[in-house]
Amino acid sequence: MPRSSLQTGSTRTSRPRPTPGTEARTTPGRVALDWAVADRVVPVRTCVGCRQRSSISELLRVVAVDGQVLPDPQRRYAGRGASLHPRSACLARAERRRAFGRALRVSGNLSTEVLGSYLARLGQPHPSDQHQE
Repeated sequence: MPRSSLQTGSTRTSRPRPTPGTEARTTPGRVALDWAVADRVVPVRTCVGCRQRSSISELLRVVAVDGQVLPDPQRRYAGRGASLHPRSACLARAERRRAFGRALRVSGNLSTEVLGSYLARLGQPHPSDQHQE
């Protein structure tokens, strides 16, 4: 039995095409294609310390290099990164939970001294930097 001319070519099914002049109209239950002009979506990450979700502009990216957790404020270092609020409380909580190793997928202990001093320069001292009187 010969194949009809409708069955030749691609075997994919496609949606029916609108007739000329009806492209701009929408029917109830259909949405116009406004995705091209939609608002820009801001990326959201989770802080490894407090586990709160925030936009990436509020978080500091950190990376593991040679057994140390280093700040990456420009987001330029290669490799896996983690996000942290630039607050000493979030750093202390992440250390207590040992979250950096899991988030950065690194085994062994990671030093956070460089990150702690970076936060101190930002005005957020690390709890271990506080001198007891």
